[in-house]
Amino acid sequence: MLEEIQITKEILKQQIQNKKILAIDFGEKRIGLATTDKFHISLNPLPVVINDGESSISRINEIIKRENIEFLVIGFPFSKDGQVGKIQNLIYEFKENLSKLINLPFVFWDESGTSKSAVEKMINTGIKKNKRREKANIDRFAAVSILQNFLFENEGINYEL
Repeated sequence: MLEEIQITKEILKQQIQNKKILAIDFGEKRIGLATTDKFHISLNPLPVVINDGESSISRINEIIKRENIEFLVIGFPFSKDGQVGKIQNLIYEFKENLSKLINLPFVFWDESGTSKSAVEKMINTGIKKNKRREKANIDRFAAVSILQNFLFENEGINYEL
């Protein structure tokens, strides 16, 4: 069962210290993933997982095991008015299905602006324009943005990609 961490920043910082983290950018068609090493020195986009229900959950579970992930950051589109829409419900359902396979702590993290940030990161890393247009690459780098924002907010680490 995934256990959402709702605690102070200091306790969260202790929770993630020396742990490999996986950031998830959930989408109805594709799921972007990014990891960090256990010392939070590098951020790495992983191949996108096609969202086809149960088998995508299984593939993510395999990645979690293979990468020795110890903490999850799930991108979540928080609305200013507190309304919950279709995508939020799908993310909750995804989290519930994943929690049937793994027992890891996690947090939902604001994913606002991550698609725009993803394109900027691809430009900064020299990815050619035709590759930047591919939705899968945007999803991968959106997951990197979620992870980058999470680590900056909780550890004060500013990653320049």
